[in-house]
Amino acid sequence: MHLVIATRGLRDEVRKWIEKLSSISIPFKVHGEGKDSGHELPKGDYQFPLAIRPIQLWDFCFPEESQDAILNTIIGRRVSSKGVTAATINKKNQKWVSILQMGLGLEKIPEFDRTKQYPIPDPPGTEVVAIGLKRDYRFADGTEGL
Repeated sequence: MHLVIATRGLRDEVRKWIEKLSSISIPFKVHGEGKDSGHELPKGDYQFPLAIRPIQLWDFCFPEESQDAILNTIIGRRVSSKGVTAATINKKNQKWVSILQMGLGLEKIPEFDRTKQYPIPDPPGTEVVAIGLKRDYRFADGTEGL
């Protein structure tokens, strides 16, 4: 069984909470054994650590003037020269990306300048899926409400 959740909060507090959850050892019963059972464990009672596999939504907050550099740094190597479109998002992700855009009130990722970038390498073994942008509100003087 899988429980899928999303978190939004202070990174260190979420990390501490996940570490505590990771320490949970839960009972696991193996009902059969042998080739016909589909596994190789002997019949019996076991303790199984709670497996936590992150599927994370991240909200990056930055001034609009930095949009091109941020988009290129985080998703630039993952899009075609035509930008982030339904065609460049992995087909298995298209449906849920559209649902998340609608549910979170996000705009599609616009075209962006590919020459601006921060020198941060891609994380190894990690899939990054571009979902969308949300514009900040503005104060009366035009300042963004980050």
